[in-house]
Amino acid sequence: MPEVDMIDLELFKSEALANLQNLISTMAVQNVKYGPILTGKNSLNILTNEGNQWLNKSLIFQHQNIPFPEWVSNKESELMREHAK
Repeated sequence: MPEVDMIDLELFKSEALANLQNLISTMAVQNVKYGPILTGKNSLNILTNEGNQWLNKSLIFQHQNIPFPEWVSNKESELMREHAK
């Protein structure tokens, strides 16, 4: 990864971890909100139609043949192996 991207990644990680620590120390458990779970074609269509930002951005990656980060590809492979059992 180019050095400028590594610097950006480290800044992002630092901010994300600081935000997480703040949430952990200040939020009540009952206020934690979970995102939608993708369970198959039906939920994929529903989330797409609802304009889910994460799903729609990942579809742009797919349609433009932009490779996902390695950790995403690894997780996808892991889930596919588990699903095939």
